[in-house]
Amino acid sequence: MITTLESWALFALVLFQTLVYSGSWFHFQPKLADERKALLNWTVFMALTSAALMLSLLRDDGRLWLPVVGTNLLSLLAFIAMKRGFEHFILRRPNDAEHLWVAVIASALILYAGPSPEMDFLRKSVSYASAIWLTARSMQIMYLPLTREFGMRIAATALVPGTLLVLYFLTLLIFFGGLQWQISRLGGSLIVPLLLSYMLISGLMNYTVNHLLSRRLLAQLDAKARRDHLTGLFNRMAFEEITLHEWHRHQRTGAGFAYLALDIDHFKSVNDTYGHHSGDIVLAETAARITGAVRRIDVAARVGGEEFSVLLPDTGLEEAMVVAERIRLAIHSEPFMLGDTSLAITISGGIALANAEDASVADTASRADTALYAAKSQGRNRICHSPN
Repeated sequence: MITTLESWALFALVLFQTLVYSGSWFHFQPKLADERKALLNWTVFMALTSAALMLSLLRDDGRLWLPVVGTNLLSLLAFIAMKRGFEHFILRRPNDAEHLWVAVIASALILYAGPSPEMDFLRKSVSYASAIWLTARSMQIMYLPLTREFGMRIAATALVPGTLLVLYFLTLLIFFGGLQWQISRLGGSLIVPLLLSYMLISGLMNYTVNHLLSRRLLAQLDAKARRDHLTGLFNRMAFEEITLHEWHRHQRTGAGFAYLALDIDHFKSVNDTYGHHSGDIVLAETAARITGAVRRIDVAARVGGEEFSVLLPDTGLEEAMVVAERIRLAIHSEPFMLGDTSLAITISGGIALANAEDASVADTASRADTALYAAKSQGRNRICHSPN
């Protein structure tokens, strides 16, 4: 039989754990603006859980209203905050209509039951059932979004703590007398496994959320590292990785691809005449028009100051010329607006197809650059191709 002092120590450890989790989520939310709403709701979840635990420590045989009923009400609000946090995390508007009717119905029943020992079954059953419902609904709405973002394996693993939490409260619901929070009963034989189980599940849930959050942040950092900050296109490093992958596919399967090198004509004069801010506007608009002109399978990148490249997988010369001409016309056909100033911009391009004589993708790119120089020397605003 565990002593009352040992039970208090274990209870204090669980309370300390929930307070630490609440503090950590609150600490990180100002630094992670995109995840702030989710983190604030998780902060509230753990803070209300801590408050419920502290209230439960005040219970005695006098059956005071606040320690008895207040514990269940705080737990109900805590699980609503938990679910709202998960909804924000998957970028979904919280279903506050559902939260409201759960809160109203459950609170009404808990208040009706009051602190009376004769109504313990109703009050605790409603509290446990609400926790089960809110946790199960959280898992239901999260699975598909998590699968799309992280993959099926990660999504399934992320639902394990929630499943354990549902089983935990289901056990309490079925074996109703198992958990009694009164101080006089803290030495009961079930208090140790129940508190340890709660600690384990709470730890797993917070670890899982941390893991998902870390994976999302790393993916966002990787995406930013691979994108040009001005145009949103892939940068040179990412484009070279993609073209190298396509080159290896070409070597394995013989699948052809075209490499298109592009350069804005007389771009230096834009910067010199209108300033670098106007030059940035031209670059961003050029990138937008390139993006609108290429196919879904094509990969566009800004690889230098006014230099762009496009990878066209599984593409022959005739089809590559069609795409390149579509880009050229998208740039040339409509003037660029710099405030009230209308500016005609043109672009030149060179195309090369990967062939057996290329020792590497750098050879293909070099031939595309040679074709680009030919387009420049022939008067600009045109597309030339390298002889295969």
